[in-house]
Amino acid sequence: MIPLSIIDQYAHSSPQRLAVIAGDESMSWHEFAERVRLVADAFAERLDNAADNRAVLLGEHSIEYVLAASALASLGVPWIGLDSQANPDQLAQQLTTSAPTLIVTKTPAPITDMALAGLPEPIAFASLAAFDGQDGSHLASWQKPTFLALSFTSGTTGAPKLAVRRNPSEVRRTETFVERYGFGPGDTHLVTVPFSHASGHGWARLFLAVGATIVLAGDADPSTYAATIEQHQVRTSLMVPPVLRSFVVAAEQTPEIDLSSLRFLLTGGRQLPPRVFRKAAARLGPVITTYYGTTETGVNLVADSDTLAAAPLSSGLPLTGNEVLVLGRDRRPVRRGQNGRVALASYMAMAGYANLEPDTVVYHGLTFFLTADYGYLDAHNRLVLTNRDDGLPEAAIFPAIQIEADLHEVLEISDAVVIRVPDRNGVPEVHAAIVLIPDADAELARKQAGYVVEHWLPEGTSHTISVLTEIPYGRTGKVDVVALRSVVCTGEPAADSSTVNNSTAVNPTGVTAVTSGARSVRKPCLCCSITTS
Repeated sequence: MIPLSIIDQYAHSSPQRLAVIAGDESMSWHEFAERVRLVADAFAERLDNAADNRAVLLGEHSIEYVLAASALASLGVPWIGLDSQANPDQLAQQLTTSAPTLIVTKTPAPITDMALAGLPEPIAFASLAAFDGQDGSHLASWQKPTFLALSFTSGTTGAPKLAVRRNPSEVRRTETFVERYGFGPGDTHLVTVPFSHASGHGWARLFLAVGATIVLAGDADPSTYAATIEQHQVRTSLMVPPVLRSFVVAAEQTPEIDLSSLRFLLTGGRQLPPRVFRKAAARLGPVITTYYGTTETGVNLVADSDTLAAAPLSSGLPLTGNEVLVLGRDRRPVRRGQNGRVALASYMAMAGYANLEPDTVVYHGLTFFLTADYGYLDAHNRLVLTNRDDGLPEAAIFPAIQIEADLHEVLEISDAVVIRVPDRNGVPEVHAAIVLIPDADAELARKQAGYVVEHWLPEGTSHTISVLTEIPYGRTGKVDVVALRSVVCTGEPAADSSTVNNSTAVNPTGVTAVTSGARSVRKPCLCCSITTS
């Protein structure tokens, strides 16, 4: 996270002020400096200074995790946070790709022998615990290597890829946000995103770097965040949209809790439904800011509350040092207002992937990384996203985000996701999954959802409406598309579903295929090789 050179500054100027709070535990800046020295010395003892070192951290929110990450930052050893709850196959693949010389984890380690089999030797192991008996000699003689930073993508569109950065950008990024929002030592930041995701540790690092206090939410339910914010007078936080929605619902139900300390609430990684924004603004005030960016390019665009009120689906404008293009099929910029593939250029951008060539274009001397998103630039040059590449025809013009936003406007619907999957002939089918509010009129909700979806689809497009008990989200707010496809194809654990063709006919799977403007038809589903009807 942050190196000793920064920690020592605050340990000297404000030794007793709290740096980290985790439940009933806390750590002052003075203690932070002392403990990081011990951990860094222990890591230096375990590592060969001449080797191409890189570390993997496996763990959840804890003071020990912050210490380990800061010790590695002090040594200049690149580290990657991996999700300790990831499936074994993904964990094995990420370990093989990252090739760590040090693995820092809890005991027992959540790593199988299979995952370790393909790794280079030797590997040092360390526990997320306090280190005693270190004399500091190993840290004193350690020589920092050339800068290198590593991070895995979220894997939304495939297996996670390892992004490699060779130019440091943290200082400039921090200065940008301090100048824009005035962050500083007086802030308290609530960390809700797992450290295994770049945004989780990235924003925690930014606030520690300016001398703020960070509060680790751990695995606490979002319904508890309001009490945490009031207790610690939290001023800033990052919450992914599904978590933000749950937090706002709980905050609406507890009006007696004072949330006036909160002045900056960032969200991103998925489009924020306008209805959720309005509810958040009503309960919290004008504190919402959305960001758009990728693991490959950093934080590139932001939209503040005024922008979101005027243009609810806008991703805002680029921050200084960032550029956005919308490209056509010929990979050249399209006209303003025309849909195309979003490409980003930034001083924060990676050098490339570890084992894969990135998809880039060079325009006016800048290297732009093509994202998996489609969108357009509006009349004010703000980016508006429309869909994510799903590998199917006409992805560039399919308005998934607009459909989802309109579904969220249905009063009986609390959450909604729209995806496309191919039938056995490769023809895209549209699947809308909705979750209802308690005691909702399910019949009315189904019909209204059907009207919304049909409004945006060309006549003859096959689609389904599935009523689910919940949307399958990953830990960082991304939709688990594989799980969702399984749900909409098998109907499990779908609560209910019906046609939206002016009739109601619930089938045994809970999912009904509908052809817009025509009679219902049986369609074979390619996504899980079963037949839905």
